[in-house]
Amino acid sequence: MNINRKEFLEYSILAVSGIAIAPLSCSQAGGENLELQNMLKEIGNTNSEKERARLLGIALDNPSFSLAEKEIIKQLFYIADRWANGFEKYKNPGSEGNEWDGYLCGFLYDKGAHIVGIDRFFFQQVNERNPFFPLIAFYRSRMLIAHLIQDGGINGSREIREMYINESTRLLRFSEKAFPDNDLIKSYLGKYEAWGDLAEMNRKAPEWANFQRLALEKLKWLVHWWIDNRQISDGQFGGGWGDDVEMWRQWVSILLAFEDEKAVKSQEKLFTGLYNLSKMEKGYTTSMHDVEHTSEEYSDPLTFMLTVQPENPVWEQRALKVLDHIEKIWTGTNNKGYLQFKSTWFNVNRIDLDEKRACDTPYHSRVIQPLMLIWLRSGNERVAAFVKSWLRTWVEATFVEENGKPYGIIPAAIHWPDGKPSGTGKKWWVPENYHTHLYDYPSQQEMMYECFLQAYIITRDEYYIEPLLFIAQKRVLGLGEFEAEEYTEGGLEWCISKLKGKLSQTLFKYRLLTGDTAFDAILNKDTKGYERFIFENDLNSVTQSLEEINKSLSLPKEFYTSEVRWTDRLFSFPTYFNHVLQKPMPKFNSELLFSSLTGNIGSYKILSVSAVKWLTSPVEIAVLTEVNLTDRFEAQIFHFGTKQRKMGARFYNLDIGEYQLYLNTHKSGVFQVSEKEGEIEFTIPSQKLCKLMITKT
Repeated sequence: MNINRKEFLEYSILAVSGIAIAPLSCSQAGGENLELQNMLKEIGNTNSEKERARLLGIALDNPSFSLAEKEIIKQLFYIADRWANGFEKYKNPGSEGNEWDGYLCGFLYDKGAHIVGIDRFFFQQVNERNPFFPLIAFYRSRMLIAHLIQDGGINGSREIREMYINESTRLLRFSEKAFPDNDLIKSYLGKYEAWGDLAEMNRKAPEWANFQRLALEKLKWLVHWWIDNRQISDGQFGGGWGDDVEMWRQWVSILLAFEDEKAVKSQEKLFTGLYNLSKMEKGYTTSMHDVEHTSEEYSDPLTFMLTVQPENPVWEQRALKVLDHIEKIWTGTNNKGYLQFKSTWFNVNRIDLDEKRACDTPYHSRVIQPLMLIWLRSGNERVAAFVKSWLRTWVEATFVEENGKPYGIIPAAIHWPDGKPSGTGKKWWVPENYHTHLYDYPSQQEMMYECFLQAYIITRDEYYIEPLLFIAQKRVLGLGEFEAEEYTEGGLEWCISKLKGKLSQTLFKYRLLTGDTAFDAILNKDTKGYERFIFENDLNSVTQSLEEINKSLSLPKEFYTSEVRWTDRLFSFPTYFNHVLQKPMPKFNSELLFSSLTGNIGSYKILSVSAVKWLTSPVEIAVLTEVNLTDRFEAQIFHFGTKQRKMGARFYNLDIGEYQLYLNTHKSGVFQVSEKEGEIEFTIPSQKLCKLMITKT
């Protein structure tokens, strides 16, 4: 049984189109029809998504049901079949759209590309006495929760968020009474059995090693599940290109910290498929949207592929091709004489110069993200000239007071062509260039500071580091110490308060790269997790953080696999469950896990300082990088297997020269680092904590 989208919409989107549908009464849709009631009970109580869809398909061919009943069954089957069998039946290789074309979530959009919501119904509205209501409630509640997780605008509004939570909870409780054997309903209501660990705790291993290993085992399992059960022939994973290309951010520990050929090949397949699309023929999308969304299909693929295949010229050529568009179409010299992007909205062919949208923003750092990596790796002079000129615009805009913006604060936008440090709105921190608060201060500010830091590290021109040092110096003086609500909105201390949680990693990276300890008092207040461990050798802090990562993967595994509808929300179900559970659960922290393995601090997308890639599989192992300097590296390693393990390491940050390798204080050999990269091989024993130390001779 199959129903096409057009046929479904004719029956079920009438309410959205403004055509009223009278709620069906019990007598109109079932009444005392025991066959119907038994069928619905069987469908609702099964714990197999595919079985629900199969039974609804059978019901469509049952001649004993009325036309009104069959139309509701048809709507239910449409949703159930796509929820259960999207990969098998509805994948669409070669499609060029985003979420609304993805086989995992496209069926949740109407013809106007609007997601089903609290005021949008895919099902006919029936009263609660109708026998179909519990099954409709079961699917509608999950659709509402999926929308809640996906839409930052819903989460950002307490009133709207509570409407979604309250309505989905009401519907789930109604369904639970009708279908007491349905475990998924119980899980959504917080009454679930946690996803158990994939390995046992090892008493010989330190706590941090056990927690990190357990998280890695689950992460690898999930990465491979998505590859095996969701990736189609052209590389897509079902969420649409714009979301699929973001998945690597959550998988970074498997992809970049270890060797996992299957995972890396899956991303290469995805990104190669993307560049085979006609919309990417010129190197950037033809879709017209804001920079946060159009840049995804450029910056994520190229940042990843330039990292894993630095020797392949194709990816650098693609990045430089986009620099043509940046120079010729998207940027220009403003009335103040500085280079800036002309609009927040553009595609490969044109820009949108609507007055409200004509803004450069910190989010434009995503466009130059691959170029920053090329500049860091090769010193490309053309890239350097553009980046330095663009960053100069932002430094200058930082140190002006205009339209209420304080001196020393990076603006939320720079308007084109006048160059004023704000959008068209009355508040400088709300540029009004987008329909949500996506671009409001301090959105993406940390990436701008990372760009400034990289420019300083490469050029040693203190001009570029001044914005970061200004904030750090004000923090030393105690400005912005309290919560932002304590200060005047838009003022200096309000801005600093908003920033303090976002800049500790960048400031720590500055300390690591320069040796400047002038701001240790701030870091002592702001650092946590892995940075706290590096700063004060606080093993409890990193252990607690790794334990939280493991807890974040304790929901039933359906909430990381089959219930996920949007692929940029792989680990986002705590967004919902933290409103349901009595004790909140932590969110998955991919960056912290990656940092503990590699020694990276702050962003790994701009000015990555990852020290190492472990040339081994990410199973039965735990690694805690302790020292990441240009002349020394240290890490603790624990191998959980029953036999000794031969493995290797590739170092990225060590200076060129000769190094001595120590394993548990024993000299194990000498190796050379040439062109800022070196590799070693070594063997570690089974179930014994080891210390690896690399020192320059």
